[in-house]
Amino acid sequence: MLAFFAHPFVLGFVLAYLWNMTERQMKGKTASQKAWQFAQPYFIVATIPGMYISYTSFQISALMVGVWTITGLLEAYAAGLVFAKT
Repeated sequence: MLAFFAHPFVLGFVLAYLWNMTERQMKGKTASQKAWQFAQPYFIVATIPGMYISYTSFQISALMVGVWTITGLLEAYAAGLVFAKT
């Protein structure tokens, strides 16, 4: 149960590290373009497999998985915006 509460903090540190490693490769001119370039690979690598595992492992609807997937993309984009503006 403790891992549930630690997850946002761990995710924040992992995303900050990922941004530091890839910041120079972002070719966008604006913060939103850089955030989108950051969000796409993160979404494909982290969110899509996680949602597949959730859908096949738990008794949840496809609608719920779809909402979670969209939320994951928006969260990755928001993290990219925060990192791009700092």
